[in-house]
Amino acid sequence: MNNYKIIYIYLLLVLLISTKTYSQISINTDPETNTALKIKTHGNSAATTGFKVTDSDNANLFTINDNGYIGFGTTDPLVKLDLRSVKFPTDNALGIGDTDLSASAAKAGAIRYHTNGANKNIEYSDGTVWFTLQTHANKAFVVVQNSDGKIITSGSANAAGRRLENWTKLIDTDSSFSQTSGIFTAPRDGIYSVSLSIVSDENTLVEANGRTFEIQLAGVNQTPDDNAFSIVKCINSYMTTTSGIQLTNSCKGFFPMQKNQRIFVLIFQNVNSGGLKMGTDPTLNTMTISEM
Repeated sequence: MNNYKIIYIYLLLVLLISTKTYSQISINTDPETNTALKIKTHGNSAATTGFKVTDSDNANLFTINDNGYIGFGTTDPLVKLDLRSVKFPTDNALGIGDTDLSASAAKAGAIRYHTNGANKNIEYSDGTVWFTLQTHANKAFVVVQNSDGKIITSGSANAAGRRLENWTKLIDTDSSFSQTSGIFTAPRDGIYSVSLSIVSDENTLVEANGRTFEIQLAGVNQTPDDNAFSIVKCINSYMTTTSGIQLTNSCKGFFPMQKNQRIFVLIFQNVNSGGLKMGTDPTLNTMTISEM
């Protein structure tokens, strides 16, 4: 039994000595003293593969082509590091961690996911300073036209009766405008520019001197019945009785708004007691809303 122990000890010593002696491993080339593992491939371009790992289904996991390009899940990396897996097309995220290296130590082009208290940002180094990558949401932009021909009564009609509705949307980048109600809802806090031009029917009668045709751009909190936080009024006055004309008006305003606050158009008039019919030419009744 003791002889077996001696043999085991001897074999262990041989293994340890061999490992120590031949700690440098080379494939297809001579070993180097300061290199633990050296592999010499058979080519120097993307046409040949120097190293490849596959799973049990022979699907690619890891590839190094002879041009030095590395692919995870792809055998044809098109950039130095290509994560666009064929087998897992929806699982190609890249995880980036933090570093306490200075920007100069990390060198230009380095990227980190930096945490500073509640702030968490992706930053990049220009070789001197870490800069935060900025994100900007798409700006809200609305262009609408109106050909509804709504009749606006004079006197003290309620807001709903005066509001221009049934618009046609040409552009609405954030789906923030209801063409049925004519209400724009701010998608986020910001400043919004509103520009409006409208006309009446071509056969409008101005019944008496001093009558007015007024546009109001009204900003409210949630519903049209709320008190307005901001109103821009644009008034045209008519000094003589006139028949068979087309009234025109335009208005522009800037609205500092909080998310979900609203803007709509109100028409006030006393030019005709029977009602003022709006024009039906959509190219003459237009409104543009832009997030600044």
